[in-house]
Amino acid sequence: MKLIIAYIQPEQLNEVKQALYEKAVYKMSVTNAMGCGQQKGYHETYRRKRL
Repeated sequence: MKLIIAYIQPEQLNEVKQALYEKAVYKMSVTNAMGCGQQKGYHETYRRKRL
């Protein structure tokens, strides 16, 4: 058994599913991913009280 992880554009999903069905791959999970790498991450600052 092999695991394939692919990030594809939403408009290409039907074509990819058809190609996989032709190769007898019937099980898959589809998740919506948001963003395009421009978020710059999450930054948090922690300050503690000085004594």
